[in-house]
Amino acid sequence: MPRKKQKKKAIPKPVASKGGAGAYSLVFFGLGVLVVVGVVIGYLALSKPYTPSILTASQIANLVSSSAVTIPDVNIRVPLQGGRGQFEKDKSTGFVTVSEPYFSVKTDGGYDVYSVMVVNTGGSGEFVNIAQFRLVDGTVTYQNAYPIGDRVKVTEIKGPIQSENDEYALTVDYLDRPANAPMSDSPTIPKTATIQIKDSNIVLP
Repeated sequence: MPRKKQKKKAIPKPVASKGGAGAYSLVFFGLGVLVVVGVVIGYLALSKPYTPSILTASQIANLVSSSAVTIPDVNIRVPLQGGRGQFEKDKSTGFVTVSEPYFSVKTDGGYDVYSVMVVNTGGSGEFVNIAQFRLVDGTVTYQNAYPIGDRVKVTEIKGPIQSENDEYALTVDYLDRPANAPMSDSPTIPKTATIQIKDSNIVLP
């Protein structure tokens, strides 16, 4: 007997879930927006100069050693490289260095930054000052200098770590020579100088 033809069972077609493609599109669109926003925020953060909340001695050294200073009394601006610079005065070559100890004070507008600045105008004298710099939005600007003495040695700069009204005092500990001692002698006598700061500017003696 001839076999009966078996009817092929119809394979059910897959039913697309309602809104499936649209939901995936929205998810990918949202992820794309988040990526773009993240890239923009990252670019803005990296392009803005970085000012840390607390400055370390090494950070201060890096900032001031590549800035510029003005030589006291002669008003000559000297760019620094590695904390050193040179200038011409009365046909003589002078030298200036900025070095440790460093100190910084947080103020409302940024930082007041201090370092030791030694100036040699071409003679035997090495005039030691406390140099003040202003740090705002990652930019360092020389402000002024307070004279300490000739061929003395600054051992420490002390003061508040923060000032709300930009008025405070610094204490500078240094070594000097006894009265009438030759300048060739090493400084061994402890002394202290007090520097007043008003509106983030040194009050000169």
